[in-house]
Amino acid sequence: MDRKEKQDTKDLKENGVDAGIGFDVLIGFEVPEDEVALRRPPKGELEEILVVHDPEAELKAERVQEALRAMPEWELTLEGQAITRVKELPTPEVATLYTAYVTGFAGSLGLPVALSVSDSLVLVTLYAPGGCGCVGGLTESVLDFAGQIG
Repeated sequence: MDRKEKQDTKDLKENGVDAGIGFDVLIGFEVPEDEVALRRPPKGELEEILVVHDPEAELKAERVQEALRAMPEWELTLEGQAITRVKELPTPEVATLYTAYVTGFAGSLGLPVALSVSDSLVLVTLYAPGGCGCVGGLTESVLDFAGQIG
């Protein structure tokens, strides 16, 4: 690069636009990757950044009790293996439609549910799926579903 080109480059750098990303971006020029200086070191691998949370892991009794305090209409049943509530709806027809909704929603999530209808009252019992078709301990998925259906 001769002297005039160096001066032109210097002028461009002095008059360049600071994009606020750690280096000057020269108008009409691309900065080669090996000349880019970052202000902070690159972040770690994705696995290092994410906190792995298994929504199907059985919850400790304290976590279940904490969640149930936030959802007072639900109560623990079957020795801590399920949660249940009674939901009152305006008419028996609405109660029937609600049971169809809950059954379909739970089925799409792979969560076992038991429903019983009496007039406009619906008894909802939610279980955690067990590995062998039996009932397992309560999971985050079950509690989330209970919060969604109210």
